[in-house]
Amino acid sequence: VKLRPYDVEVACGPATGGAKLAERMAERLGCAFAFTEPRPASGEGLFKARYVLPPQFANGLRDKRVALVDDVMSAGSSLRATLAEVEAGGARTVVIGALHVAVESIGRGDYEMWRADRCPLCAAGAPIEQAGLAK
Repeated sequence: VKLRPYDVEVACGPATGGAKLAERMAERLGCAFAFTEPRPASGEGLFKARYVLPPQFANGLRDKRVALVDDVMSAGSSLRATLAEVEAGGARTVVIGALHVAVESIGRGDYEMWRADRCPLCAAGAPIEQAGLAK
């Protein structure tokens, strides 16, 4: 299992696809298992998906090293929502992966994203090339 070097304490996946895979990973790693459940979308912006930890997991992730696992990764909405939920519960996400894909981060930074109707560059009529976003 490629996740073994991360010293994972909990494997967690969204119930819409990754939960079964996370459960199998937990068995192979000898660690705990958790999953998140979808809720109605909320908020504004590009990523509106919302997932919550069921009560049996909500208090058990604090200070745990968590691997987020999904069956596929497309837009990343379910993984992003699961990440927000487990980190709000005090867990530390140490690796995120999908079948045959492990995503590692060497750092984390804040960045702003806007819908086209709220983008200040779009409102100013700046071409993408001038904004440094395309080559």
